[in-house]
Amino acid sequence: VGQAYQSFGAELIKIPVPKSFASAHLSAANNYEKVGQTIKNLSQVLSDPMIGMKSIVNYKNYSDALASDLEKLSAILQ
Repeated sequence: VGQAYQSFGAELIKIPVPKSFASAHLSAANNYEKVGQTIKNLSQVLSDPMIGMKSIVNYKNYSDALASDLEKLSAILQ
C-alpha cells in the first residue's frame, strides 16, 4: 500500500498543470510520498515501536495535509 501511494505521487508530479494550481499539485504529490513512507514504516511497529508510533502520528498529519491539498485542487477545478 505504501508503495502504491509513493508511485501515485511520482506519477502525479509528471502531469503538467497550470501555474494557478501548481503549488497545491506539488504539495499533493509530496504528501502522497510522505503518506506512502509512513505506511511502510508502520510495518516496523513490532520490531521498533518508536518508529511505529512516530509513523502513526505522521500518517495522521500527512493524510490530513493530503486531504486539504485535494480539496484545494477540487475547488480550483470547479
